[in-house]
Amino acid sequence: MHTFDELKNFIFSLFEDELMLVEKLIPKESKPGAINDIIMRERKQLICPTCGSFHIVKNGLKNGKQKFYCKDCKHSTSANSCSISYKTKRSFEQWIQFIHCELLGLSLETEAQECSISRTTAFYWRHKLYSTLEETRKSIVLGGEIQIDGKFIAINLKGTKPKDMPRISKKRTSTTYRGISHHKLCILTALDEQDNLIMLVAGTGRENTQMMKLIEKHLLKGIKLICDGSHSFNTFAYEHNMKIELIKIKMAIHFLK
Repeated sequence: MHTFDELKNFIFSLFEDELMLVEKLIPKESKPGAINDIIMRERKQLICPTCGSFHIVKNGLKNGKQKFYCKDCKHSTSANSCSISYKTKRSFEQWIQFIHCELLGLSLETEAQECSISRTTAFYWRHKLYSTLEETRKSIVLGGEIQIDGKFIAINLKGTKPKDMPRISKKRTSTTYRGISHHKLCILTALDEQDNLIMLVAGTGRENTQMMKLIEKHLLKGIKLICDGSHSFNTFAYEHNMKIELIKIKMAIHFLK
């Protein structure tokens, strides 16, 4: 398979009449099973979603999609099982457009109009996408030099019952807490030198030992933490024999400028 740069150079080398011929060869709509073909190309090994077996063989086509048969549990499956495109008849372009809308933070009504789907379909697609991202996040492991810090945002708990509140309720007559407090949600963010990124909703308030335990299973041994002088980061690095490099706030601001 040619690389993107090779295809790009080839296209730019064509003349106008040749580009018109190439355009006629490109189908205007996705063929049935196009998403399956892409998944088959990207997956290194097919695994049975029912029993986890690798003893899988091809089992004919259905609606243009390749089916597979597990010799161990006797179940039939397809290439897009356990993916966001499972049991969907929509095109690859619609899924790409939907993910783009999600990145823009659009409403369900707007996404349904942009992707030519119903609001109910957009609702289920959103949950399928988030569930897939959650499963992917669980398998992320960071190594080498890791930049780690907490991002603090305001929490909206309107309508939540007092017994379910993760923080003390604010009174209408009280003033808003300034700075970082138990009224702010902490999103623990870590990025390694290979650009592998993980973000965890760790809790409320500043980073602490309990929050660091949530991200511990995503870190390899022998890593180096690059962080600010937070006590929780220092303690975590000391307890796990990790190297640590502290970046002062003034220095970080200077680099950003």
